[in-house]
Amino acid sequence: ELGGDHRVVVEINLPAQLSGQFCTLSKGTQEVYEGPNYSMGSRVDTRQGFGDMIVAIGSRRSDIVVLDGEVSNSTYTDQFKRAFPDRFFEIFMAEQQLISAAIGFSVLGQIPFASTHASFLTRALDQIRMGSLANGNLRLCGSHGGVSVGEDGSSDMELEDFSMIRAIHGSTVLSPCDAVQTAALVEQMIDLTGTVYLRTMRGAVPVIYGREDFFPIGGSKTLRSSSEDAVTIVATGVTVHEALDAYEQLKKIGIICRVIDAYSIKPIDEKALREASHLTGHLVVVEDHWREGGFGDAVLESLADSGMKNTQVTRLAVSEIPGSGSASELLRASGIDAEGIVSAVRAEQFMIINDTSSLVHRIKQRSCVTLTHNKTIIYRTLWISKIIAQVFCHENSHEISGRHT
Repeated sequence: ELGGDHRVVVEINLPAQLSGQFCTLSKGTQEVYEGPNYSMGSRVDTRQGFGDMIVAIGSRRSDIVVLDGEVSNSTYTDQFKRAFPDRFFEIFMAEQQLISAAIGFSVLGQIPFASTHASFLTRALDQIRMGSLANGNLRLCGSHGGVSVGEDGSSDMELEDFSMIRAIHGSTVLSPCDAVQTAALVEQMIDLTGTVYLRTMRGAVPVIYGREDFFPIGGSKTLRSSSEDAVTIVATGVTVHEALDAYEQLKKIGIICRVIDAYSIKPIDEKALREASHLTGHLVVVEDHWREGGFGDAVLESLADSGMKNTQVTRLAVSEIPGSGSASELLRASGIDAEGIVSAVRAEQFMIINDTSSLVHRIKQRSCVTLTHNKTIIYRTLWISKIIAQVFCHENSHEISGRHT
């Protein structure tokens, strides 16, 4: 018979009854919850936002445990280790065991946070996948994501994490752009179920949010918007700062953009993307990740599910194996820095002049076209003129000569 004897019985010594609680763990010292406080404009690592917040939460809740893969000084979980040594577990360079132990703590009623470099989590994909199939609750923090890692080189630049975790059933994928946003998302991770992944960056970035800002899971932040937006830049993580720099450069030459910080990659903010698509007709999506399966694909899937058929999407992502260099050098080499964004937007503005269907669609999306900036460069003026001429041509079904245009 296939499989042999099915009646084998093995007797084992059963463990003592588990209560589901570790009563010996310390409860913490703070009675009132206090999160980290960062000054607007200061430069802070997002991984510091993660480390500071889990200490703050751990001081209030005794069911928080933290596990790390021997890089706690790099992921900033060493702060938790110093504050609550009996709730910190060093798993060393054994990422599969790191995830397995985290699942075990979850089963026992604890709230585990497992952290290591994002590139090392790829070794534990099997355990992450099996944990999700067993309805386990995992809270993962992968630091050093993307080419912005810089001098560490390509082996430590995790460029597959969005794709990898997005494919896990019931997962949540978060990519904060500053320390305030990171801390706020960590606090919300406690109450989420399934596999929850947070990517943090190596380098310090400007703090652009205040403690009063709220970041719901599945939401986004529209950082720049107006009635004159010609294109929408959708960014996440480090590329948000590049998008803001690009906005200022484009504004100087008369191109007004909408800028969206899509910190929640899964679930993604379909409403914000749908609105931006309707108003501008063109999205430039920027990510520090491979093109395949990442943030850009999440945006495209959202637009497809929303039935947005006439939206032009330009994707900027890492396309070649990066080398070693500074963060700014590698972002530039990958075409995902401010300069790359500006180039993509300007190229689209020139292309749209010769795209009849896109011109007609754009003008129909807006009841009127107005110019409020005195310093508007020639090609921007030609773009508006071409739209008006093309619509006249379209509505009257006859051709307009070049001199009329």
